[in-house]
Amino acid sequence: MTTNQIFIIGMPRSGTKLLRGLLNKHPKLSFLSGETEFLPYLDKYWQSWEGKKGLANFDNFLQFYFYIIKLPYFISKSYQGKLIEPQKWYDLCEDYTLSGVFEALARHDANAYKDMIWGDKSPSYIRHIPLIKKHFPEAKILHIIRDVRDYCLSINKAWGKNMLRAAQRWADDVAKARKDGEKFENDYFEIRYEDLLEDPHKDLQNVCSFLCVNYYQDLIELEKPTENIGDAKSQSGIIKMNTKKYNSSMTTELRRKIEHITFPELLKSGYQAESFLRQKKLTEIEKKLYQLQDGVQLVKARRHTGKSLFESVNFYLKAFKQSK
Repeated sequence: MTTNQIFIIGMPRSGTKLLRGLLNKHPKLSFLSGETEFLPYLDKYWQSWEGKKGLANFDNFLQFYFYIIKLPYFISKSYQGKLIEPQKWYDLCEDYTLSGVFEALARHDANAYKDMIWGDKSPSYIRHIPLIKKHFPEAKILHIIRDVRDYCLSINKAWGKNMLRAAQRWADDVAKARKDGEKFENDYFEIRYEDLLEDPHKDLQNVCSFLCVNYYQDLIELEKPTENIGDAKSQSGIIKMNTKKYNSSMTTELRRKIEHITFPELLKSGYQAESFLRQKKLTEIEKKLYQLQDGVQLVKARRHTGKSLFESVNFYLKAFKQSK
């Protein structure tokens, strides 16, 4: 079945940018350059924004617009000088349902013409597949999975995040996405980051078949770098050897702890790992403690970009609020 929408999901630092960059070369596909991430937030407050007259009433639409542009996605667009104007957004809507308003924005920001399929790469939607399908019943979900041990190393290197909390989140989110995906098996497709690096032609042929679009040989040639941090920073090609970093950069003790937390999903995903009698999940106290530490690290990372402490904290509070 053909689609008008594609959502790329996956844990951060798992190849979502690479997959978007490769597919964005397809003449029938066009992806937003940013990550919306606000669809759950939109769903939660939609009825309060609609009111009695709905967003077809332009005054209502304006109130919605000036509220929604306070979210991180729109703040980023504003910094880039690419923030959509309210009248333009309003005029592009085919209807004023949540899906109609969201799709109008997505097509505008992705430069996707009517005969093109637009795509949104938002990693956090890994936890919201049913919500995506609620508003976009024909949407295709592409879930890219990376070896949790390399994922933990990468997220620690990029943002200083705690690797045990990262492992627990990987185990929880991959398991949830897989369970949710089973309900929409014809519209849900998994690929592994390592397989994409090893044989991009084969993987992209499978992806194109899933999306019901033709495959083109030159899809594997990136025109520009997709990463601005990490080991793939500024690299415009597929880095085939960007795997199994944990063999040389992770202690045996830490690797075993990560595998103890994640081994059920790690083995289901086809990775070799030690198997244990039972999964050792983090306690709620450990999760909260590590979450607090990660929040501090994220604020520090944003301050390194020149933002004030107030701006950094405010940005991440907004991001946290919309992701709930």
